[in-house]
Amino acid sequence: MKSNSKNSSDLEKTLMQFVRACVESAVKNMPMPLTPEINLLNDFRGCFVTLKKLGNLRGCIGMLEPQMPLKKAIPEMAEAAALRDPRFPRVTPDELEELQIELSILTLPRRVNSIDEVMPGRDGIIVSYRGRRGCYLPQVAVETGWSAEKFVMNCAREKAGIDRRDVEEGNATLEIFQADIFEEKK
Repeated sequence: MKSNSKNSSDLEKTLMQFVRACVESAVKNMPMPLTPEINLLNDFRGCFVTLKKLGNLRGCIGMLEPQMPLKKAIPEMAEAAALRDPRFPRVTPDELEELQIELSILTLPRRVNSIDEVMPGRDGIIVSYRGRRGCYLPQVAVETGWSAEKFVMNCAREKAGIDRRDVEEGNATLEIFQADIFEEKK
């Protein structure tokens, strides 16, 4: 998490140990670890678990809207990112050492009226139209260097199959959210 205080670095370390233990338990088909005593884990928030190997995406699964407390959502998303991301084969035990793990804990999405309201680096984006929906986490814009327009249009086209015109003409719904991003420190 982007903060220098000791408490937040302790929180990040404990959270990331928990997320890694969840990923490892899923990959090794072992029982999930005990949940650490952190008040935040009782909150109902959306979250994503992102796995990277040598800097490349290896799995990313999450839930945008809160459906359960984080203490239940994080193990489910960790397992899904490791074993059920349809873009990748299952993570193997041999890969665990090479994984970099990231946890994004989301705010509630809110609707915006135009791309001008999207701030790359601060906001994640959800684009939806006629039953199709795509999402990018806030860090995607930072990692790619995309402008707000490119961020939204790529999400619409690549993640949801929504035509550019439907976004430009206001037919598609745009929502933004923010995220507290936690990363392993190695």
